[in-house]
Amino acid sequence: MKGEISPKDFTVAVADIKLAILQARAKAARVSNVEALKLYFFVGGYISLKTRTAKWGAGAIDALSERLQVELPGLRGFSPQHIRFMRQFYEEWNTVLGLVSNVHPEIRYLPSSETEEEIRYLASSSTTPVSSERMTDFLSIGFTHHRSIFGKCKQLDERWYYISRCAREQWTVETLERHIKAKDYDHVGALPNNFSKTLSPIALASQAVRSF
Repeated sequence: MKGEISPKDFTVAVADIKLAILQARAKAARVSNVEALKLYFFVGGYISLKTRTAKWGAGAIDALSERLQVELPGLRGFSPQHIRFMRQFYEEWNTVLGLVSNVHPEIRYLPSSETEEEIRYLASSSTTPVSSERMTDFLSIGFTHHRSIFGKCKQLDERWYYISRCAREQWTVETLERHIKAKDYDHVGALPNNFSKTLSPIALASQAVRSF
């Protein structure tokens, strides 16, 4: 019949459209992930400010989590434990990245009356220059990946090693945990790896969607 699609054309069309869908999903996931990391970093800094300066006493984080659940029914990711992870995330990385001041300028538009001193606390300057490549890697992996890395890797170079591997090879959290347990960094260190270059565009896009 005239206009009938041949099997070959149909297969190519499916592959092209599948790739377009996966790439769009991966892009959306990246944008969503960056915004989530910015939010968690800011919340972590805010909680650090309030709890480390003795303004909030014991039990404040639990009470905050409970109140947020009331104010925003169905809210996920803000349990007391996760809020403490956000605080650790901020405290482990702020002096290295200065992420709040560089990536989240909206901090100055808080609805509350934060003082300039408090703003400076939250937006501490980076003490170590971070390349755009490293920052891209940092913002490319999910918060659960970051939790595993800053929770189990104490050396800065070791952290960057696993961040880079996760970002470029789209490791799942389970894969990351296995490599950390196997002490990859001690055996391999910063040796170059071309694993991601060997994957097809569809495989890369598919892994990127699953990694967040």
